[in-house]
Amino acid sequence: MDKPLILCGRVFIPEFVSYLNERVQADPLLRNNALARIICEHLAWWSGTGQPAVASAKKAMAKLRRRGWLALPGTPRARPRSHRLRPSGQSLPKVEPLPKRVEEIGGLRLQLLAGHEDPLHRLWNDLMIQQHPCGDAPLAGPQLRYLIGSEHGWLGALGLSSAAFLLGARD
Repeated sequence: MDKPLILCGRVFIPEFVSYLNERVQADPLLRNNALARIICEHLAWWSGTGQPAVASAKKAMAKLRRRGWLALPGTPRARPRSHRLRPSGQSLPKVEPLPKRVEEIGGLRLQLLAGHEDPLHRLWNDLMIQQHPCGDAPLAGPQLRYLIGSEHGWLGALGLSSAAFLLGARD
């Protein structure tokens, strides 16, 4: 890099980019967020709320790295974790024959799951993967997950996410 470069609306001069590379070499454990904050301080780069514009600085860092002008700290990123539902590998529990009328189903109940650590969470995943039209698609945002149970066995699963809470009544 031999002349100033404008990235994300900020001017990066060669001396400043050299300084950033020196910081990375001096501290190999320096995190991208910390380096982005250094950039924000040196370039007086603030968001509308007065906070350092870390996200914008990280975009500029990525552009510098792609051009070969900045050796970013840390190890290469691991493959992103999939947010798809994961099956347990177990078959679904058997359900005894059900009466034809809902009033005749004994012990009908909704079982709220306490989170991923709940022992019934894998069953909820399996029911969704095997029975829901969207299969293993994840829910977005905060969620409530229920199992529908009875004396006859587990009958189904129900999931609500934050998007559902914003919808009006539907047919």
